[in-house]
Amino acid sequence: LSRNRLARAGEVSIERVERSGWQAALEDATRISAASWKRHTGNSLDQPGPRATFAALTEWAAGAGHLSLWLLRVDGRAVAFEYQLRGEGRVYALRSDFDESLGEASPGSQLNLRLLETLFTEGLSAYYFGPGGNAYKQRWTEDSDPVWTLRAWSPTARGRAVHAFETRWRPRLRALRDRWRVPAAVAVPESREEK
Repeated sequence: LSRNRLARAGEVSIERVERSGWQAALEDATRISAASWKRHTGNSLDQPGPRATFAALTEWAAGAGHLSLWLLRVDGRAVAFEYQLRGEGRVYALRSDFDESLGEASPGSQLNLRLLETLFTEGLSAYYFGPGGNAYKQRWTEDSDPVWTLRAWSPTARGRAVHAFETRWRPRLRALRDRWRVPAAVAVPESREEK
């Protein structure tokens, strides 16, 4: 169904960038991210922090041969992307976004289907969807591996303050909140008298 809906939107093409042309592809990904639901979170790629992180990572990954950046285009306009790192037969999906204006046509799902078809015909041994226990990921596999999260803070005063808040104060504040939270009312069934 998504393939048909997307085809009605225009001519669909898929592009994969691995070494050359990554600057233009990253700009397309940045435009897509700015038009996605993530623009409301402050984590879209047009924001200074994510933009700088992905620019540095992409330059390194392209030079080292680990970059795999997929773009789905409709009538030549990039509307969905997936950003991956590759190595030793494994692919790690780090980021994906789609243009919300085409949300009904599911461009992200269509890109995911096409890139998985391609990757597994190339002898891929594992594909890691990235963080989050999203239900759609379970439709693609019967197996899974745990994914770990690494959190790091800068050695600056601000970094130390954020570290202290995240690792010491936030857990304490949550425990305090939970201690004082009024439990939700439990519905007790009415008893019926037998006649």
